[in-house]
Amino acid sequence: MADVMVLKEKLTLAREFLREDGLIARYGHLSAYVPEERLVLITPNAAAVRGRMTPADVVTITLAGEVVAGDHRPPIEWIIHTAIHDARPDALSVIHTHPLYSTSLTIAGQPLRPVYQHGAILGEGPLPVYDDPCIITNDEDAARLVAVLGSARAVELRGHGAVVVGPSIEEVWATAVFLEENSQKQLYATLAGGARFLSPDEIRRAERSVGARSIQGLWDYYCHRHD
Repeated sequence: MADVMVLKEKLTLAREFLREDGLIARYGHLSAYVPEERLVLITPNAAAVRGRMTPADVVTITLAGEVVAGDHRPPIEWIIHTAIHDARPDALSVIHTHPLYSTSLTIAGQPLRPVYQHGAILGEGPLPVYDDPCIITNDEDAARLVAVLGSARAVELRGHGAVVVGPSIEEVWATAVFLEENSQKQLYATLAGGARFLSPDEIRRAERSVGARSIQGLWDYYCHRHD
């Protein structure tokens, strides 16, 4: 059984880490799924939080978007989270960010693929791209997003941002961080003359450096830095 309070605390921390790294600002949201109860814990609407968020600010909603606990409204794109949680049993956490570099690559129409060691967490790629820059607020668009995402760890939203999914808040957060680091390096390499992508064999070998132990170490580092 999931410890809801622990999940709320981790969502709050992950949001702060992403805010400090510039991956979200006023907008951007995170969620965790409680499969035993079919409920979604989600960070609130941007208007609800000024400055740092607390675990008490996290909203609990059903897969249909009904608020069952919390004093705030969910974000306007809550349906991104519920649709993915419902479709992907492995997606126990979902993050929607508005990162500079990976979004810039989608605007340029450049496929995003691993170019450095930690980028191997993204898989062989290229990452799928949802080809619509507008916000996702209805069932049809959410279903299209889920279809484009498929079994990937992340999907880029052209000119809009990124959606990252995975089995834990820590892993999804780390994937979002590595996605943007990879995108920055890819963009700089492209400007310098051309990006050299990792081969499938290099990706398989590099993935060993982004396992659970490495991700926990990175999480602990950010916790220490944040204190």
